[in-house]
Amino acid sequence: MRRFVIWSLLTLVLISCDTPGPLGINDTVLNVPSSNPTFSHELIRDADGFGVGYLNGSVRPEVITLEWSQNNDDEFLYYRIFRDNNQLADFTNRSTTSYTDDNLAPDTEYFYRISATLIDGRNLTDTITVKTPLFDAPTSAGIQVATVNSVRLYFRNNSEVAHSFTISRKLDWEPEDEYGVVEAGITDTTYLDTGLSNGSTYDYRIFAYSDYDTTATYYFTPVLVEYDLDAPFNLEVDQIAPTSDIELSWTDASSSELYFQIYRRQGNDDFEEVATVPTDVSTWIDSDSHSPGYFFSYRITAVDGDGVESDYVSESTYINSYYIWETGFEDAIPADFTMGNGWGWYLDVYELMDEGQFIRNYASTNTTETLSMTLDLPFPYTVIHISFYHRGGDDGVGSFVINGDNELNWGYDILGDQWQEFATDFYPSGDTTLDMEWAYDTQQNGYGALDDIQIYWEE
Repeated sequence: MRRFVIWSLLTLVLISCDTPGPLGINDTVLNVPSSNPTFSHELIRDADGFGVGYLNGSVRPEVITLEWSQNNDDEFLYYRIFRDNNQLADFTNRSTTSYTDDNLAPDTEYFYRISATLIDGRNLTDTITVKTPLFDAPTSAGIQVATVNSVRLYFRNNSEVAHSFTISRKLDWEPEDEYGVVEAGITDTTYLDTGLSNGSTYDYRIFAYSDYDTTATYYFTPVLVEYDLDAPFNLEVDQIAPTSDIELSWTDASSSELYFQIYRRQGNDDFEEVATVPTDVSTWIDSDSHSPGYFFSYRITAVDGDGVESDYVSESTYINSYYIWETGFEDAIPADFTMGNGWGWYLDVYELMDEGQFIRNYASTNTTETLSMTLDLPFPYTVIHISFYHRGGDDGVGSFVINGDNELNWGYDILGDQWQEFATDFYPSGDTTLDMEWAYDTQQNGYGALDDIQIYWEE
């Protein structure tokens, strides 16, 4: 019996030695791909954008070519390409390291992902975002009959990658297949076509191209070769009162101008060039500082693409009104405006103007506070126009004085807080300065307010 027990125990020990135990987590070795299938980013873009890919043809308006590094794992199974999270293709040949994606849309961003997968399903990935270039056809920026037998075409480049243009021409009555190339390899956005017949109408078309693609074709409006460079007419010159700005308007009489040249003189000085405006513009505002008391004269000519000028049209105006200041639209008090301690800028629901601030006397009680301005009179002017709005509330007495003469008294016990307008004309009569003073005594709880102060003069 003892021998049987000993033999049984020995057998159990031997069986136990042949049964392996569980492995610890740290004993497990994962077979991870040894290298990413890295996209060749340097062929697509740099720090400034996608210009690299645009130049080398990797990124075209409707086609993107991607390249990546080869994966060299022994258990390599396949590459997989995704665009915007949609699967595009699988490649089981590890030496396949490029893919061309076509039928894309120009000027559009696409997100690509590539993964290298091993037999056991583990993988590593890389991603890249690529924008296809804008590649629209050129469009017209204008047509000018430059001479009796030439036409100048102006056009816009609407592509990020096109570097040249081709222009074709035919007579308007000829069929479509009669278009002949006038010039290829044009790199400017203007072209002068010569040798035309005066009185004939021509059709033009244009396309742009890169080293890899060609845009759609654009058709210009038919152009009649009929040269004329007449002077503009109906020139009107008007001061924009009460400022010293001057507005010019005219009527175009020519079909061959490239732009209008504007000349100006003060008094009897020589005319000087002051501005050029495009052919499709017929108004211009002269916002330079104009001295009051002078005539300002203007001339306008039409100028063609060769710099030839038409005859001129001329007109003059007299600066007889000169604007000084208007409250409500200023961030600061004018240098010649003195504000007493009781006055200050204020903004509330009672403001007169649609926007901006007014001036309010809000601090003094039983004390008269003044607001003053001294103006050097611009002789030979004979009348000064002065206007403003005033209001207040409760007790208070206000006044407005010009050169010591009282022009206005008001009391808000009667008027309440409604805005009241005051306007007067002052005649200098040999005075060299104009002293104006607004004063207000709030007495108890009252206040005074001013807005829209306007001062200007005319001959």
